[in-house]
Amino acid sequence: MAKRRPSKNKQEGNQYDKIIKENILSLIPALLKRVLGIENYRLEDLPIIKLQTTIEREPDFLKLIYDKEFPKGRILQIEFERGNETYMEMRMLEYCSIIYRKFKKPVEQHLIFMGSQPSTMKTKIEFLGLSYKYKCHNLCEISYKKFIDSKHPEEVILSILANKDDLQAEEIIRLILKKLVYLKGDSIATRKFIKQLEIISKLRNLQELTTKTIDNMSITFDITTDVRFKQGLEQGLEQGGALKMTVAIINIVKEKIITDSEKIALIFDVSVEFVENTQKALKKEVEIKKALAVKGARVDSIAKKFEVSKTFVKAIRILLKKK
Repeated sequence: MAKRRPSKNKQEGNQYDKIIKENILSLIPALLKRVLGIENYRLEDLPIIKLQTTIEREPDFLKLIYDKEFPKGRILQIEFERGNETYMEMRMLEYCSIIYRKFKKPVEQHLIFMGSQPSTMKTKIEFLGLSYKYKCHNLCEISYKKFIDSKHPEEVILSILANKDDLQAEEIIRLILKKLVYLKGDSIATRKFIKQLEIISKLRNLQELTTKTIDNMSITFDITTDVRFKQGLEQGLEQGGALKMTVAIINIVKEKIITDSEKIALIFDVSVEFVENTQKALKKEVEIKKALAVKGARVDSIAKKFEVSKTFVKAIRILLKKK
């Protein structure tokens, strides 16, 4: 039987979950201070547990926390949701009872809601002798200013989910992008967070605008700080200007740091034709690498065979030696 493909919604949900999991440890200090109002604390790891119910669940964030109010410690659980879940209050109560039974300490629970409108989920259960409640925090009601001023890019990108106050969506996006560039000189890291921003902006129906804003920014970051750019310059430094530029441009095109040939030409002070010829030659990269691997291979012969410049072949050889 053929495997069933995951639905589009599930694939998108997995992307959001992956971003949260990747960033959660960096997000926690800001969330504790700016959202939950917890300060002067100490966190301690707990054994990793999966809560066995009808479906096995793993809490998004679970730590032992110490502060003045609970010097002997309590369990802090934080969950992230992007949409309203039916019977969320029952699920949180289920978490609470299992965690309390496992660790025998008070349990404090918070839900961070990432929806575009405030959560409509129930947060309490009361009947007979039972009285239960967890706290829900709507990011859409929290000012973007609580995140945009952070020194951590993981927190900065949360600004896209926060309240824009009196700013337009494009202004928020530009602010976030500029802050990411300011914080991360290493463009590989910068591009990682920009990609994350593109993904989570869809939760606010802003993905198209975000992508457009990224493309429209004249230079997303200082290209001279890019790792691949630096490698290209270093690898071609002793080989002359044209070779140096070719190596750097190859790295930039392959890494998709900048895709616009005119912008690349402007940065390196070369012709657009030079950039476009390099981009075109890259389509033959695999064959050229195979030819270079042959004993006694000559640069001029390979260049003639594949109708590319000798400089391009030399650049590919430099990059091969670097690996």
